[in-house]
Amino acid sequence: MVKICSYCGCENQESFNFCSNCGRPLIPKEEKNLIIDYKKLIIISYVVTIIFSWGGLIFNLLFNSYGFFWYYRTIFTILFNPI
Repeated sequence: MVKICSYCGCENQESFNFCSNCGRPLIPKEEKNLIIDYKKLIIISYVVTIIFSWGGLIFNLLFNSYGFFWYYRTIFTILFNPI
């Protein structure tokens, strides 16, 4: 069986993983979609991680009765106030 390159249309032997004419990978379309799905999964996981990591701080600042500046004043006091 012959593999046909989807980029240049060159016929390649079955054992080839890369096109003999253009050098691009001879990956079936199903595997290409799988690779794209992994990239989407990684991007979505980064976004979810960022949302969860900053979500607690933002939720606290929005719904805390002390407000935004109280939070930073407290952190500054804890870090720089000698005991």
